[in-house]
Amino acid sequence: MYKNVVFDVGGVILRINGHGSHVAGELSQILRIPMDTSLRFYEQDRPDLIMGKKAPIEFLDKMIRELNLPVDPNKALADWMDLHSIKEENLDWDLLALVALLRKTYKTYILSDTLPLDVYRRPTAVRMDSYFDGIFRSHEQHLKKPNEDAYLNLLRQTGALPAECVFVDDHAPNVAAAEKVGMKALLFVGTEQLKAQFAELGLLRR
Repeated sequence: MYKNVVFDVGGVILRINGHGSHVAGELSQILRIPMDTSLRFYEQDRPDLIMGKKAPIEFLDKMIRELNLPVDPNKALADWMDLHSIKEENLDWDLLALVALLRKTYKTYILSDTLPLDVYRRPTAVRMDSYFDGIFRSHEQHLKKPNEDAYLNLLRQTGALPAECVFVDDHAPNVAAAEKVGMKALLFVGTEQLKAQFAELGLLRR
């Protein structure tokens, strides 16, 4: 019997295509550099950023110095935080309404690979705390998907059993890892299909 539903953010609740290219686009806009350059730098340091091993200001400072850019790292960080923060127009409100409905019966959680940009606390950010019973961010837990420990850490902290959890993600390797630890895992392709999948699992009425 399912008791918990776990969601990814980027590409599921938050409408973005490709985390790496999305962040690289932000860096390209802030620093006024070519997209391929920002993507190259980001991909080099992405694991350390996502796991909270490297601070964004360190990453920006290194990038600015190596590219010899006339940019203040602290100003670039402030701009990045504003640009990266979660905004209403980027959220799938139909999916959040579904989460609110599910939460009447089930525990709902977020398990997401995130950057330590304090995006949930910025004035321009939309707070999602009220939709979820817990939020597990990679840079705070120092664990990222598809590492199995990221899923096991959530299970330990919530006291949930793998067979009691339904996991939703738009990235196939993350779905496979969730299945490997014993969760029921669904590859997200759209909210309407997800509703049908939830109905098949008995989470929603048909």
